[in-house]
Amino acid sequence: MRISVALSGERLEPRLEGRFAGVGLLRGEYVFRRAGRYPTAESVGELLVPYLREVVDQAAGQPVWYRFTEVTTIEANVLTGVEAILDDEAFPLLGMRGIRRAQRFPEHFRAEIDGVAAVGGAGVLMPFSPIRRRSSGRSLRYATGHPGLRSDPWSKPPRPYCNWTA
Repeated sequence: MRISVALSGERLEPRLEGRFAGVGLLRGEYVFRRAGRYPTAESVGELLVPYLREVVDQAAGQPVWYRFTEVTTIEANVLTGVEAILDDEAFPLLGMRGIRRAQRFPEHFRAEIDGVAAVGGAGVLMPFSPIRRRSSGRSLRYATGHPGLRSDPWSKPPRPYCNWTA
């Protein structure tokens, strides 16, 4: 049986290298929440890029799947660098999060895409967000148009995730 690890911003112990079949899920929001910062071009370069590079190196050719930051408005509102304080949602879990947040504030989503593409070697998963409008689907396709991301049919994550790799 091949076992993948899931990471929430922690470092892999060197003794574990080579003992797992890749990283099945690396949750982006934990990297930023631990530092109290929101994904911006600056924080992506300082926090995400070095961390993701270390994880990809430790995985030694095994698949690494990175999920873009997935935070509710309540979680995002307390992070330094958040694009706007949103406090008028009746149901934050169903509100401005995931791909809807990326669509409304594309510069922050783009910074995260650029950071993952700069490292390379990691597949990307879109954060949970029910797609109710055609425009949300266009935001998903926006990520695939990045020159540093390519489709990779040999390495498929569990459904219902998207299949893009850097």
